[in-house]
Amino acid sequence: MSKESANSFDSRRWPGCRSAVGCNALVVATGVRPRRLPGTEGLRGVHHLRTLDDALALKKRLRPGGRLLVVGAGFIGAEAAATARSLGLAVTLVEAAPVPMAHAVGEEVSRALARAHRRHGVALRTGVTVDEVLGHDCEFTGLRLNDGSEIAAPDVVVGIGSHANTEWLRGSGLLLDNGLVCDEFSSAAPRVHGVGDVARWHNPLFGVPMRVERRTNAAEQGLAVARNLLAPAARQPFAPVPYFWSDQYGMKIQAYGHLPGHEETAVVEGGLRSDRFLVAYRRGGRIAGVVAVNMPPKTLRPWRAAIAAHHEAGKYHSPGGEEC
Repeated sequence: MSKESANSFDSRRWPGCRSAVGCNALVVATGVRPRRLPGTEGLRGVHHLRTLDDALALKKRLRPGGRLLVVGAGFIGAEAAATARSLGLAVTLVEAAPVPMAHAVGEEVSRALARAHRRHGVALRTGVTVDEVLGHDCEFTGLRLNDGSEIAAPDVVVGIGSHANTEWLRGSGLLLDNGLVCDEFSSAAPRVHGVGDVARWHNPLFGVPMRVERRTNAAEQGLAVARNLLAPAARQPFAPVPYFWSDQYGMKIQAYGHLPGHEETAVVEGGLRSDRFLVAYRRGGRIAGVVAVNMPPKTLRPWRAAIAAHHEAGKYHSPGGEEC
């Protein structure tokens, strides 16, 4: 995306604008769209999970004894693989990184989640990329990987990230860089605000810009922007503790905080080779986040509060005071 001066915003310069609509404020909430795998255009059996219709279309194709390919081992891909295995399909999960999701949760936790896939029968292929998409008569038939191997399947779920829907803002003078760039108040320019998946705003709690693709974040940010619009003299920065969850193979995976860029991790409850653990993440001497598997809410609440309060990590004392 191009980077342009946010101070020169002018709605009259929007490309393709044929009419003008007056407003006191503009909220940009145009979301994201899935990245496409080159070569899959027009092929039946290629699935992107973004809407209810997408999910229902995939559900119709999943039959016990069938085969499914999944490209991308992020949470969308991992959940699709887990669901398909629970329905009795043979699943191959392809991931370009050596360790799935290491960029998000670190290598130790990523390896634990990878072991869960393999334990439940998923063929996990890491460190490989798609070299060619295979098809016949407009039907997807499989993939050829960059190691020369071919994997056949009638369906593939593609979960390789997203594009922020900001093309319509090019030439507007707003700053575009992996989303609509906003300050700590979710403002991109005077009277212009970003909300939800499309907004890349500065979170003052962690001191970094972030774009969070989670339903909970979109709802909270929308409320925060609305409050600031209604009471501009008392506006407050949007400084949430990001949260996400995932259900895989009977595991309830939950995470609080901002995990990328962490400097150290520590297992503070359970064990990474069990189906129950809690891992704390430290950055700059403070607790940056936690990842928990099958932990009750009463265990997680104090950790979330500690992250929100910028609690110092020390020797990873639990929020209740016990040294971990």
